[in-house]
Amino acid sequence: MLPGFPEWSWTRSYPPGMAELLTKEVDVDAFLLERLRQRCPGVTDRERLETTAKLFLGRKALHLMQERNEQSEEAALELGVEAVREARHRE
Repeated sequence: MLPGFPEWSWTRSYPPGMAELLTKEVDVDAFLLERLRQRCPGVTDRERLETTAKLFLGRKALHLMQERNEQSEEAALELGVEAVREARHRE
């Protein structure tokens, strides 16, 4: 388990009981949202933002692991690519 990340984050996509939680409205910069819409056509804003959040968290986890294990950037990227492939395979 990585510091700052709950244990459930490595075993499932969402914490237990999250499906019962209400969605939360957020303010997003209109320019950024428009750029996301141009780069990711055909999906909802929610899907775009969730994907962006997952990518950010994945990169953060990659950097934490890299620091913890003192790996080279190339080795860390290989681990990241492998993790993304596993995650996509599960969906």
